[in-house]
Amino acid sequence: MNYHNWVDIDFHDIEDNNNYYALLGVKETATEDEIKTAWIKKLRTCSPNMWNTIANKEEKNRIMDLYFSYKDAYETLINDKKRANFNRFGRVIDVSEIIPGLWLGAFTAAVDHEFLKQHKISHVLSVLETPPTVPDNITHRYMYIVDALHGSLLPLLPEAFEFIETGLKNGTGVLVHCMAGVSRSASVVIGYLMKSEKKSWIEVSQFVRTRRDVISPGMGFELQIKHFEKMNYQITGQTPEHQEYHEKYTISGKFDPVLFWKEKYASSQYKEYI
Repeated sequence: MNYHNWVDIDFHDIEDNNNYYALLGVKETATEDEIKTAWIKKLRTCSPNMWNTIANKEEKNRIMDLYFSYKDAYETLINDKKRANFNRFGRVIDVSEIIPGLWLGAFTAAVDHEFLKQHKISHVLSVLETPPTVPDNITHRYMYIVDALHGSLLPLLPEAFEFIETGLKNGTGVLVHCMAGVSRSASVVIGYLMKSEKKSWIEVSQFVRTRRDVISPGMGFELQIKHFEKMNYQITGQTPEHQEYHEKYTISGKFDPVLFWKEKYASSQYKEYI
């Protein structure tokens, strides 16, 4: 059966996939019900249930692409925060401004050169396994951090906080990102604001979540930042927490996050993770 005999598809739609309103055929003032109705209408033209009925491979791929474009548009416009972000930037950028000039986001924000330029971001802090390629005019700092319970964050915090502070003092923007802008980079931003605002983990994490509701800092990162707080945000010092850090959690002067995690959680409800 020829697919076009029974389904009316305009493949020109996919050329406008950066304009989600045009893609779904709704106005920028569209209500939630209007967006849902438009999505259902579009879905009738390219539902996954239809894919196996298409013999032509090229045509099938085009229809699948169209489906995912419609899906992205719907999921963005039906969500108030995602829609506001889309309206602000004119495209989908997974990033949130936490305080004026300090941005928290995903890898995609770091490689969006137009976004960096538009918001005068001069400093990019990358906290993940593989660094992005950023424009030459950007001051870039890369820190290798694995997103795991045993990921090592604490020793990097002084440098990370100083980097953020320098960018903000310059009066320009700072982007802190990992892969998804959920755990590693969120932990760094929370830790920085705890220090600069002299507030607790609970207070700051709740605030950051109001600015970016997808954050979910890892347990190991949370614990390391809380310990760093007790160390007065300094690696060297005379507090019991400094003594504990250097005597229990370092080997040949290097922080061991595995020892740290086991010591802190061995007798707790998180024992099963060890």
